[in-house]
Amino acid sequence: MAALCPSELVSSVVGYLAHEHCQFNGAIVDTGAGRTSLQFLSMTDGFVDLDLTPESVRDHLSDIVNAAGGTRAFTDAMAFLEWQYQKVVAAGAAPVSPS
Repeated sequence: MAALCPSELVSSVVGYLAHEHCQFNGAIVDTGAGRTSLQFLSMTDGFVDLDLTPESVRDHLSDIVNAAGGTRAFTDAMAFLEWQYQKVVAAGAAPVSPS
């Protein structure tokens, strides 16, 4: 079989992602050089400060980078955004009403 050019390799993934039977929704799919993989976001619990300043970032740097306190991995962008939203609302931000 002849080698496909790079744009053909990527377009095969795009074709699947656009297909009605595609099982991905909100996923981050990476493709290049014939390799396709699922990417995911992983983050620490961090900290929330609704009055964030450079000083509060400095003072909470250990909370920001502490993976020992637990990490969360997300393969779905919407799950990631929902988790972020819940953390901020729990810290006292006003909930946003769906429009």
